[in-house]
Amino acid sequence: MASRALLRGILRSPSGLVGSALIACMLLIAFIGPELLRIDPSAPDLSAKLRPPSREHWFGADELGRDVLSRVVYGARMSLTITILGVVGSLVVGSALGLLAGFRGGAWEMAIMQLVEMLMAMPGFLLALLAITVLGIGVQNLIASLAIQSIPVFARVAHAATLSVREMEFIQAAQSIGATERRIMVRELVPNIMSPLLVQATLRLATTLLLASSLSFLGLGVQPPQPEWGAMLSGGRAYVSAAPHVILFPGLAIMVTTLGFNLMGDALRDTLDPRYRRE
Repeated sequence: MASRALLRGILRSPSGLVGSALIACMLLIAFIGPELLRIDPSAPDLSAKLRPPSREHWFGADELGRDVLSRVVYGARMSLTITILGVVGSLVVGSALGLLAGFRGGAWEMAIMQLVEMLMAMPGFLLALLAITVLGIGVQNLIASLAIQSIPVFARVAHAATLSVREMEFIQAAQSIGATERRIMVRELVPNIMSPLLVQATLRLATTLLLASSLSFLGLGVQPPQPEWGAMLSGGRAYVSAAPHVILFPGLAIMVTTLGFNLMGDALRDTLDPRYRRE
């Protein structure tokens, strides 16, 4: 019932409705589009090199004659998978650290939050860049780097939420009847701190997508010939004047997806926290 009420609240908001529609479309394109399109995104055709949009190539062809439409569609699966896994990883680890620090207090809180503050002092892009430099180039390492750079954000949100909840009567009641710390954290605290974490996760998806695309643009993420939106922008930057369609469509895909995540995050925030509702 709670999930239905949450969905209704999001869809009642114009921004939530538009954002949800955009994200639903991109997810359909990512996970169903390749099955319907059935065009090899890595197959070169030098006779079609830099061909503009036409009936044969709706989005045109790139510098190797590869179909841009198929690469955008297959790239959607890669880009969204990397983004979602990166955010989920950071959500799980960061929330666990913040929850532990907030509930245990004392030395645990001091050690965890000092580490978090140290990581927060470094810009997210530089932190991800440092992580991928240490781990090495590759899709799995890219996902790990994206997760690492967002862990401090979720840890701080979870820590603040835990501090506001742990002194409530139902927590004290659970402690008085002898409930274990693990049971209190999992059964009592986690459900009551999820609202701000879900909002932060939705908004973080947009930031993570941009960061993943930036790293791939720099050659530190997905490697050719795998299609990925940031890597497509990198490959087509030399042809901006001669064939702008090569970077136009992957750029639009990034823009639309980022807009969808931001709109949905705003609607989710307004639904879960009435203090943010617009008049």
